Amino acid sequence: MLNSIKIHFQDIVTSGVIQHSQSLSFYDINPSTDIFCAFQLDGFPQFYKLQFPYLGTSTSRKTFMTSDEKDRKLPIHVRSCQYEAHEAARSLHPLMFDYSNETHPQRLSNEHTHWQAVSQVGAGLFSNTTTVRIVSRYHLENHSSQRLLYAQWYQVNNHTLMAESSDWTPDKEPVTEAAPNSIMPFSWPRNDLDQLLSICIPDVVDCEWSGGFCINNPQSSVVSMRGTGGRKIFLQCTVVLQRSSYHVVFSDFNDLPTPYRIENHSLVSVEYRQSESRSDMSTLQPGSWCPYHWDEPVLKPHELDLKVTGGEPMKVMITPTPYTHLSALVYENAVYLTLSDTWKGGAPAMRDIPLNQLSSSGFRAIRVDEKLASSSSRLVLDVPQGVQVLVKQYNPHSLSQLWQVKESGQLMHFKTKLFLDIPGRAPNPGTYASLIVKPPDENRHQTQCWRFRDNSYLTCKLSGLAVSPRNGLLHDGSDAVLDMVSKNPPHIYFHKRRPGCGAVLMTTSLDGPTVVIKLLDAVAGEQTVYTDSTSKKEDVTKPFQLQVKLLGGVGLSIINHLPEEILYLSMTGLSLDAELAGNKTTVVFDLLGFQADNQCREALVPVVIYPVMRDGEHTVHFRMIREVRSDGRLVVYPEVQALFANFSSQLDEVLLLKLIQFFEMAGDVNKDDPKYDPEAEYKLSTRKLEYNPVLVESMLIHQTQVNVSLIVAPVLEDDLKDIHTRLGMRSYLNFSDVTFKLNKYHTSNVIAATSTIRDNIIRHYRDCAVGHKLKIVLNSEMTGNMGGLFNDLLSGLSVGLDGGMSDTASKLSSTASTVLTYVSGDDAFRADRDRLRASRYQSSSASLRAGWQGLRSGLIGGLTSIPSSIVTGINQDGVTGAVTGLAKGLIGTVAKPAAGLLDFASGTTLAITQSTRSSHSIGRNITIFFFFSGEIKRIRLPRCCSGEILATFSIDTAQGMATLWKLNRKSREEQFISRCVVNTRLKILVSSERVRLIERESGNKVVKEIMLDSIGQCVYAPRNNGGTTEHNLAIQIYDTLPPPGVFNMAPDSCPKLNCNSQKTSLKISQDIQYAIDLKREAAFLVSGGKTFSNSGRDTR
Repeated sequence: MLNSIKIHFQDIVTSGVIQHSQSLSFYDINPSTDIFCAFQLDGFPQFYKLQFPYLGTSTSRKTFMTSDEKDRKLPIHVRSCQYEAHEAARSLHPLMFDYSNETHPQRLSNEHTHWQAVSQVGAGLFSNTTTVRIVSRYHLENHSSQRLLYAQWYQVNNHTLMAESSDWTPDKEPVTEAAPNSIMPFSWPRNDLDQLLSICIPDVVDCEWSGGFCINNPQSSVVSMRGTGGRKIFLQCTVVLQRSSYHVVFSDFNDLPTPYRIENHSLVSVEYRQSESRSDMSTLQPGSWCPYHWDEPVLKPHELDLKVTGGEPMKVMITPTPYTHLSALVYENAVYLTLSDTWKGGAPAMRDIPLNQLSSSGFRAIRVDEKLASSSSRLVLDVPQGVQVLVKQYNPHSLSQLWQVKESGQLMHFKTKLFLDIPGRAPNPGTYASLIVKPPDENRHQTQCWRFRDNSYLTCKLSGLAVSPRNGLLHDGSDAVLDMVSKNPPHIYFHKRRPGCGAVLMTTSLDGPTVVIKLLDAVAGEQTVYTDSTSKKEDVTKPFQLQVKLLGGVGLSIINHLPEEILYLSMTGLSLDAELAGNKTTVVFDLLGFQADNQCREALVPVVIYPVMRDGEHTVHFRMIREVRSDGRLVVYPEVQALFANFSSQLDEVLLLKLIQFFEMAGDVNKDDPKYDPEAEYKLSTRKLEYNPVLVESMLIHQTQVNVSLIVAPVLEDDLKDIHTRLGMRSYLNFSDVTFKLNKYHTSNVIAATSTIRDNIIRHYRDCAVGHKLKIVLNSEMTGNMGGLFNDLLSGLSVGLDGGMSDTASKLSSTASTVLTYVSGDDAFRADRDRLRASRYQSSSASLRAGWQGLRSGLIGGLTSIPSSIVTGINQDGVTGAVTGLAKGLIGTVAKPAAGLLDFASGTTLAITQSTRSSHSIGRNITIFFFFSGEIKRIRLPRCCSGEILATFSIDTAQGMATLWKLNRKSREEQFISRCVVNTRLKILVSSERVRLIERESGNKVVKEIMLDSIGQCVYAPRNNGGTTEHNLAIQIYDTLPPPGVFNMAPDSCPKLNCNSQKTSLKISQDIQYAIDLKREAAFLVSGGKTFSNSGRDTR
């Protein structure tokens, strides 16, 4: 607004004036309550009172009309909401820290705070500035759709504070409230108490606080709270460590599977709760289930208290391992002995089963159903008083009508604890005996053991007798007697007072990530459990299938900014099968072989990675199944499996540094730009996390082995030295043949974000690699590769003596030679030796050649050491330098030949090692991809990348560039232009500096070399020789080129080349003239970059 605004807040002495386009901060306002304030605009006499609700719930907008002194109306819109803000905090105790450490965060804490200092060196305009940020250790992010309350566990655990102070009340412990989609820093109110977080949902009626849980460990878990009636309320909690802070993300649980599920397959209600917790018992009805998680997750071990009403409680430990608990949850289950003829609905027919078997056959006895029983005819056996058994009307509240079945077959009266019997022995024929209850007597097993017959008569072991009312009269109050079966006694059945057999077993099993706790009747077993889940609709979508087979394979090149091809990855036998059927996707990927070649100009080894596998094996096998469930709200991976063959890796320091440089430049930003924001990277790392959990039911990455060697470069370019220094790499890291055993990674039933799963995999293999530090030391060059010798001795006697001993001798002699080279003090000699040592790793022949050249260099250096050192010293320091040079020369006279001899020994023994191990690999039926002549060779030569335009790969161009590298010792100053066959005897090589004529039959022997600076022009000069046209190429050579504008100056010489065709002559002429033009144009360029550019001419 154009006017200033005067503002005053009610109930607090706070007011102020907000000028035009300005803001004003107030620190005395309680944001957890409604805000009452009054506004007055400059030039408007009236005050306007407004009320804004609690800022954390929603955004509020108010509109009011104001009038000036002339009664002109002006609508004013006022909005209240919560923006990103920075809080200014004060501490009574100073916090000291050292901000010189640019990477490691330092923790600042006292009795009131829990913060960290993170320092970072700026870039661009802020390159001389070190930014120190005081950040919170914890950030709580509410991604759920509900408001949340945060508190330290002691604040809601009454017992802790009540034990410390008698006047404690929950009102004295304020909690933190978070609106949906909010982020806030968090610190513990009490560092001296358990650092456990507890949450609550205030908008849910009767929601109880959750148990305390840890937030200082990156993981994904479930937070459980209780609502009305003990129902469970779940939230997903994910802890992510980002930079120096833990981000605790709370999100809606939706349809994610819970950690536990309790299923009641028994026929009675079961009460349960976590042992030792403060929660009340919850009831689970028969035939139902409920999701479950621990109320107090920090209470260990995790145990449940189980109880059936009327029974004894039982404590059981819950583990993810499937098992059956040996002890049963026992409860009393008395029965009624009913006369089924008096009950409507009857009962199922009974077989001839003894009572001791019937007691364990719960399905044979039906429960009393009052809806089926008639009010006038419901008769049962009763002992209302004394010991006489009568036929009485059913009374559900009378304990005298209840009986218990014993394992021996006896019927015990529930109230008197006496057993069903008759007064004497067997009745006389034609007579009956009254039924009474008596104490147990082993001598009366004939009349105290009862059973059912096929016609459902209740009989004892006395044949021909069954329970019946006296005289067959079924009415209330008649005596129960043991009478003749021939008189057709009534059918008697067991009607259980409660369902089930009286014992409940507990078993645990796994259903994906959920531990299923099943409560089963000991006899009836598993029953149907009713759930509220809707049945899945059958997917009738026609599946989409994709099959890709590239038997010839594909190649991938990595080209840096120079441009230069630094890595070439070749993959053969590639096969991809994908199927999409509705919400299910299946992907199977197979790779027969792969090889990564080192294409750098300074490559120390030609091949970086190659598999070592047996015949018929795949190098890579990957299988993944992905499903989308719960209406697209949950992504599930039922199976993820990866298999990698064993492979060998020969790492080159130059290649590693160039790869690091390549990927850094690919994702780098211009930090020297004045508009570069040094805070952008930090803001990006602390922004709100996007959390989309997935369920991985099974992930398996099989075990593999990697044989790794690292070769350190003797000389590095300036741009690579900076990366080398920043990484802290040293020469003692030069090691060979270190076998890293990468243990299998297996996880199942994990619910987490994809980033968390990826970090867990990286952490697993990083730990595997860290465990091999001792191997790296033992296999380093400074120890003579003693670890490799030991491994070779274990693999076989012949290999151990030939390969291991020669390799150890090579490493020790190389280390001794390096020491002598540094003792000599000759930098030129050391540089030449490093160049020779770098070439010996390419092949066994190269090792022998490097050894001979090292011996020659050492002998020549020893002979010329004294005079060359004296001359160098005089040029530098005069007479003093001559004395110093003489001393160095004397040392070099001895050290250089000795170093040469050691280099010769090292090269020879290294060649023996390479040839021995190659033959050993073949003898073990191990197939090495692209194995040729006992040595690993490149798939193809490095690509020619000269020029601004990247041309397609040409084998002719690559061979020409390889020839140029051999001739100029891989100099970067000379660029390749073209190579062409002149005739049957010669071929021509054109570069940015000179033209070379090379013999075709003798390899790379140069016949003639012409500098481009001396060539005036190159023209096609055909000549008729007896009717045959000779296609000649005339090259005008000048000792001194004519000045510009002079075209008739005769050349000093003009050799002619006889070409095999006119096309060849014209092409060579164009290439030479193109190189000359580029050479001359480069002399007029004013640039700090390249002075030569090849636009990618077709050299075929």
